Amino acid sequence: MKAVKAVKAVKDKRINLYRLIILLTAVYPLLYIWQGLDFTDTGFSLTNYLWVFDDPRSIETSSRIWLTNILGGLWVYFFGDSLGVAGYRLAGVLLAYAALFLTYRALRPYVKREYLFPGLFFAMVFIGRSGFMLNYNTLTALFYVWSSYYLLTGLNNSRQHYLFISGVVLGLNMFIRLPNILGLMLGVCILFHGYLDRAVISQLGRRISLFLAGYGAAVLAALTVMLFLGHLDNYLASFGETVVLLGEAEGHHGTGRLTAALLDIYKISFLKTVTVVGYFGILLVVLRLTGKFNSKFVQYGVITLAGILPLSIYDDFYRNWYGMVGLVSAVLLLGLALNLAPCRKLNSRTIADAMTDRGNCAAALAALIILLIVPAGSADGYVTSVYGMYLAIPLAVQGIGEFKFRPGLSTEHYRYTIILGFVLLLVLALAAGYRYTYRDSPQRMSMTYQVDHQKLKGVFTTRERAQVVTELLEVMPHYVKKGDYLLAYEQIPMVHFLTGTRPYLYGSWPMLYSPGKFQKMLDRALAERPELPVIVRAGGSTEKFDWPRGKTLRGGYYLAGSRKIMNEFIAVKNYRMVWENSFFEILIPPGK
Repeated sequence: MKAVKAVKAVKDKRINLYRLIILLTAVYPLLYIWQGLDFTDTGFSLTNYLWVFDDPRSIETSSRIWLTNILGGLWVYFFGDSLGVAGYRLAGVLLAYAALFLTYRALRPYVKREYLFPGLFFAMVFIGRSGFMLNYNTLTALFYVWSSYYLLTGLNNSRQHYLFISGVVLGLNMFIRLPNILGLMLGVCILFHGYLDRAVISQLGRRISLFLAGYGAAVLAALTVMLFLGHLDNYLASFGETVVLLGEAEGHHGTGRLTAALLDIYKISFLKTVTVVGYFGILLVVLRLTGKFNSKFVQYGVITLAGILPLSIYDDFYRNWYGMVGLVSAVLLLGLALNLAPCRKLNSRTIADAMTDRGNCAAALAALIILLIVPAGSADGYVTSVYGMYLAIPLAVQGIGEFKFRPGLSTEHYRYTIILGFVLLLVLALAAGYRYTYRDSPQRMSMTYQVDHQKLKGVFTTRERAQVVTELLEVMPHYVKKGDYLLAYEQIPMVHFLTGTRPYLYGSWPMLYSPGKFQKMLDRALAERPELPVIVRAGGSTEKFDWPRGKTLRGGYYLAGSRKIMNEFIAVKNYRMVWENSFFEILIPPGK
């Protein structure tokens, strides 16, 4: 009787612990979404969402992320004016909740709860460090997890129609972000599972056919909706421009640069994985040597020192996000490899165990594929790679936690090593999240000021930034009204969303254009929109975290060339400056 009560007490404690972890996971993202005012990517996304239905031509250069714009447009249609920028971040939190829930549903048959819940909390903290936003990165993460849930459930529960649904979700994901076409590689999981399951060719053919049919149906449906909305021509033109962009050797999204960036990610991750394994191997050797003292406390001391030593050398490691992403990527690759290693022995297991392990192997392969393909297509893929980690983190935690081959290390000491490593990574991730706000101050205590504007309610930034933005927004109604065309440049697309104006150059962030495309869009606008627009110009780069204190413009071939074109345009068209503050300028053409 006492034994039964003791077991029940332990079980109740675990359940309460899991409930606490769930509560912390839910609360964490709500702590920081109120701070930081970004004028770049946030403004780019929100301007796309603002005009995707009413004037898609004004944002046609963003048509390659068509479904992102549609989903964001629906959010802005219902909540844009009332919730504004804060609502955009709240939507990002909801996307993170959905991704974690689907991760839980996909992995709960294979990952023990003692690994699953801590892994989900770490995923929320680590992935959320980059910010909670409604954009193509967060939607990409959600759609990959969503598709994987249907894929794994379909394979392991004989629900073959789920394979069709998985293909549908992946097909739609291509319209979230064009490089997501690589999601078709998840079809390898069907072949891999069939190999483990000893499926006959006809079974594999039916499964693959359902998967591809779903993908094709989604693509056809999306193109049909585009045609109905009048977006198809813009999308096809944007698709063609993407091909041109990939061919520009000096462009920030040229094929050479993107390929080199992706290969660099793989190389660094592999080297860091080798480093982690080597460091653990050295730890095992030291533990075997110190084992002669026959003191478990000495062993605990060695393990603790091994965990703390790197932190004493790199005391600001939590500020080095590239380093942290590289380390976590290495741990994930190692953990997924440990999940995949036993797969060749499944046929020797019992039927029930083999079915569970086949599912685990398929999940690990899906997580690995997603982890490897998410950075593709991004010039800064190392940062965006975190959006491919939802499935990988809980699986890696279990793979490492259940690792059996550890010579010279007792189960007790190994468990302590794993817990210590997990806690240290979690603390570093929490510190990184506290110190980081997307393109705003790292000093959270300084971001306590609001801009008095409907769309910026609940958004806090520094006093200097709030002041210059307030000054700009107070005078803008004297020069433009909602629906007017506006030419805003030097990385300030947020101005369009806040003023309700339409981008003059067919995109809210024209400084992303090559100089040739910039001139082409300017010439086209002059032909199609003969009334010259008001110009708003920033005196420094808003991609810097310290603006408006920092007033240095970004350099580079693209920016210098486009800046020269704008200076000539302003001079030829006799624009004059009518207002300025310490960071922004307003210029108007003759007769305005």
